[in-house]
Amino acid sequence: AEELPPVVCTDADEVVYFSPNWEIGAFVGAATNTGLAPGVKVRWNFAKQFGLQAGFHYFMKGEETLSIEPEDGGMTREFPVNQTAFEFELNGIYNLHLQAFETYLLAGINYMSLNVESQFQETLIDKDNPHLGMNVGFGAGYPLNDTITPFVEAKYFIDNQLQAGEGVRYAIKL
Repeated sequence: AEELPPVVCTDADEVVYFSPNWEIGAFVGAATNTGLAPGVKVRWNFAKQFGLQAGFHYFMKGEETLSIEPEDGGMTREFPVNQTAFEFELNGIYNLHLQAFETYLLAGINYMSLNVESQFQETLIDKDNPHLGMNVGFGAGYPLNDTITPFVEAKYFIDNQLQAGEGVRYAIKL
């Protein structure tokens, strides 16, 4: 496999950062509808401008209280509701390479499964809601050296959820 050359800044001959073939990283973010979202990402840069990024996120919204007021005007009841979700994503990456920052646009598909559990009177309610979706976003990294790149990333799920966070990618030189 041919290794990609380092990217060179346009106004100087110094090497700004290394664009490796493979990177793996840890990510911690938050999503508007599902809470804290730790995860992992794997990126394959198959050309100077293009790459693919796969990711897994586990969303931890945790326990909330749901209040239900009966239609007959009776006493309002409160029920604990626990929500968790996970997501697999596959995104195409377009690298912009702006000066010292490794900026990129992303677009792709995702599979998310949301699980809701609650105890209603004597009945345990356990409901899964799996679905496919699309997302678009952007990110930026600042390579510290030829192997470690801290980054920030934000994306919008077409089904009305925003996710933003930060992470660190580690270059794997094959």
